[in-house]
Amino acid sequence: MQCYQCLRTGVLYPENYIEEWGTKYGIGLGPVPVSEALVNIYTSKPARSATGNGEEMYPVGNCGGQIQLVTVSDTVYKDNAAVLAIDDPAMNVRGVIMRDRQIANKRIRV
Repeated sequence: MQCYQCLRTGVLYPENYIEEWGTKYGIGLGPVPVSEALVNIYTSKPARSATGNGEEMYPVGNCGGQIQLVTVSDTVYKDNAAVLAIDDPAMNVRGVIMRDRQIANKRIRV
């Protein structure tokens, strides 16, 4: 299958990513299609959770990386598909993924 890949993070986006840019994908990221993948911002100070549970996490932001058209198998796409902002507007899924990466990289302790 054809899809788009972020050249910075490697995550994959749907085949219609470019055609739906600005209406379904990448809302608020400007007129040029880029990766909406999240990256950790380790240059900033970690923030404490607003829920009062004592957890902390470094901030995250959109990487804005270049994307390219690639051909991959359905399995590869499924295993590497990005969690899209339109499907996770409150960052409930993406936030957990990014925090887990910070823990794995020993940037924060649990």
